[in-house]
Amino acid sequence: MRAFLLIFGILISSGACAQVLVKGVVYDRDGPIHGVVVTEQKTDSLVNKVVTNHRGEFEIMARNSKPLLLFTFVGLIPKTILVKDNDPLKVKMKFDTRRYQSIEKN
Repeated sequence: MRAFLLIFGILISSGACAQVLVKGVVYDRDGPIHGVVVTEQKTDSLVNKVVTNHRGEFEIMARNSKPLLLFTFVGLIPKTILVKDNDPLKVKMKFDTRRYQSIEKN
């Protein structure tokens, strides 16, 4: 039993060391965007995602030391960012004009 607890403790602590808190704000030409989904990519089949608040802010506890984050919102072009340092991110998203042009043609 002690060996099991020791191994379990090592596994839990090794996973915690790799975690990184990533903070930032998501905005477009009109200002902050509420409801953007921020998803950490390439996690071991576990889903790790958060949603921006009313000020466009987010915090995600990434499982990788250099996380790859995907930002998605309906009507905006998805954006992927590789986080390299601990500075807060400022993510500017753009409207997906191609999507609206195809709707207008139909």
